[in-house]
Amino acid sequence: ANNNDFSNDTIVVVMDADKVSGDDGADYGMILRFINTGMTDDSVRLQLKEIHLSTNADISYCCDAGCYTKTNTESDKFLVKSKDTSSLHLDYLPHKTMDTAWVVYRVYEDGSRITQEVEVTVLYVIATGINNVKKQNTFVAYPNPANQMVKVNYSVQESAQISLYDIVGNKVKEINLSPNNKVIQINTAELPAGTYFYTLTTTKATKTKRLIIRH
Repeated sequence: ANNNDFSNDTIVVVMDADKVSGDDGADYGMILRFINTGMTDDSVRLQLKEIHLSTNADISYCCDAGCYTKTNTESDKFLVKSKDTSSLHLDYLPHKTMDTAWVVYRVYEDGSRITQEVEVTVLYVIATGINNVKKQNTFVAYPNPANQMVKVNYSVQESAQISLYDIVGNKVKEINLSPNNKVIQINTAELPAGTYFYTLTTTKATKTKRLIIRH
């Protein structure tokens, strides 16, 4: 929406628990667009770089090369002309699955030159009381990617927790927060390099973002 740039970032899709548990057949879809800013036409592929879904859940993704499911790790090649825009259609079908799910999509140049690439993570979370989400509860981690330490700048209006999860959903860190606007530091030196998710949880809502750790 509004031409926001999500290059190498995370899009969080919040799903209504009542709607998902009822399995009304709805899918959660979005359209992302990327532009070839170079001076030459490029042959590219869309890849499922990482995928974390429960057994019953499903995804589909479409690009100029066609449509695919979670059993396809990447698309066929397709051409994006210089200064032209291409669209990606990404859909998630929970099928009553109440677990958190995420998919990392990667678009990369498939040619003999130095490879150019961009990726985006789509994170699907279940929430109740969506209309009560307080927009003033904010948080952001930096640097991202992190190495030995990451700082989290947060502003919360009530008691909350910052939790850090590894790629398979194991909680590796948790810090309790009091209503405040400040910065905390989290030691990441002992954690293996990889993809993590950090979550801000209050009594009314849960918000999640992606964190990369590199050593």
